[in-house]
Amino acid sequence: MKYRSNEKDFCELKRLFCLSFGEEAALAEEILGFARDYGEIFYLKQEDKVITMLCLAELEDGLKYLFAAATDPQNRKKGLLARNLTLAAQDCSIVCIPESEGLFALYDRLGFVNHGCVLKAKVLGETNASRESDPDLERLYRIYESSSFYPKKSREMFLSTVRCHLLYGGFLVSGDSYYALCGKAAGENYIYELCLPKGEEGRLPEIAKQCFKGEATVFLPLSYSKILNNHRIIHQKKQLFALKSTDYNANDLYINIMYN
Repeated sequence: MKYRSNEKDFCELKRLFCLSFGEEAALAEEILGFARDYGEIFYLKQEDKVITMLCLAELEDGLKYLFAAATDPQNRKKGLLARNLTLAAQDCSIVCIPESEGLFALYDRLGFVNHGCVLKAKVLGETNASRESDPDLERLYRIYESSSFYPKKSREMFLSTVRCHLLYGGFLVSGDSYYALCGKAAGENYIYELCLPKGEEGRLPEIAKQCFKGEATVFLPLSYSKILNNHRIIHQKKQLFALKSTDYNANDLYINIMYN
């Protein structure tokens, strides 16, 4: 069924989210609250308990983003996600970021047969930039709107994405015309998204160097390859997302730092 307005079911959805992803209630409230208010939530119940769910949100040009797909551990391997997806989305163009590489095979079976990549580059930072504790999200969205990233998230999804990044323990570095979503994982430095206005992408090496002191990994659209080559920055393709559509070329899309 599609979620409409049922507080008991919403509490059940948050319970399943926390159980499936090992996250705190605050993150479940942010992600599912966004889906409730601006997207769509589809779920199946058994004896008043939600046993599988998924969320969809509109992107640019009719694409939909699939996130927060979860099934109760006791009910996995029963085809419930496939059934829910069939009920939720027929004849839709959908993209998703599988939580791990091993899940690409599952999404292939669900029809996500086109895979998309981002660039994964190594940069040597020169300084630790100041981290923003209370960023101006509207200013960041204006930078994002002016970028060459495609497809675009809605304003509401962008704002929720940044809030989720901070809830996950990430941090933000920004200037008048750029922002970088940064974080650490397993002792390594990452720049998950570095955004500049269209036409100013050549500034990314200098900005990347300001985010961390020492080596960091930065993820970028495939179109940035020439810029990295010009600066002799070592990089490779990283398979990141799956696309359920024959209408779009996955290599033209930049899907990054959304929800798993």
